Amino acid sequence: MMMNDTHIYIEMLERYALKSPVLSSVQMDTIATHIIECEDCAEHLRQIISFYTEIEEVNENALSPEAIRILERSKDAAEARIIELFPKRASSIPQQERPSMIALAAQDKDLLNHYVPAGTLLSNDGNTILRLTRDNELQQYLLQIHADEPDCYAHVLVSFDCIQGVYLTNEAGEAVIPQKKKVSFRDAHASIRIPRDVFQLQEECVESVVPGMRGYMLHILPVDGQSQYSVRISDSHQEPVETELKLAFFVGTAVKIHTFAQGFMNVDASEMKAANIAALF
Repeated sequence: MMMNDTHIYIEMLERYALKSPVLSSVQMDTIATHIIECEDCAEHLRQIISFYTEIEEVNENALSPEAIRILERSKDAAEARIIELFPKRASSIPQQERPSMIALAAQDKDLLNHYVPAGTLLSNDGNTILRLTRDNELQQYLLQIHADEPDCYAHVLVSFDCIQGVYLTNEAGEAVIPQKKKVSFRDAHASIRIPRDVFQLQEECVESVVPGMRGYMLHILPVDGQSQYSVRISDSHQEPVETELKLAFFVGTAVKIHTFAQGFMNVDASEMKAANIAALF
């Protein structure tokens, strides 16, 4: 759904402003027509555009000295397909006045208290933005990544130095962080690890070859006499991949990470059957 009875959902307006590939051409045209007729939605769109215009003006001075030191220790991040993100310094615009994708979707005061902006992290070049919103009712955080390239936000692994866990985004760059206690992301450092490939796992995938989205293949076979499966990784030419790679299995929000040894690994059958996505990195 794109809208309620009268207004476009702010999530859709934000994607429209960012020209997100998640929106179809029909959806883009529908939003464009609506904002001509609806001043409320047009105003929300102006606020969102203003917010991202400010973000685009971020330069190297927007990062703290500590952030710059961490970046200097991570010069190989690009080669390792890792994006480092740091908090944006406070600007002249108060945090409560900045648009939050979900908070602005609220059309009444009660919901505005339900969703609260929790932080914005930026890559050094300003091309990748990670936004966090606190859902006070469900006691969790909503994570959203915005970038030009889908590889930088869809099915990526996100970790923070201030909380434990690794989180996998969906195709729209969104994830849920179950966290009952409130967390301060004011001085947080986050890492986005871009998988070499992503595999959609279904129960029928067991004892078969599972193609990835970017050319790799998982070969899954039962181990005789054991409640395990042997997993082998190969490239698009069916050639074994000998490099030590890691494979993260996602069961709901839980993550189990295994390391290939010369292209092979064994995984418990219960874990393999319960996993819905695997990310190779």
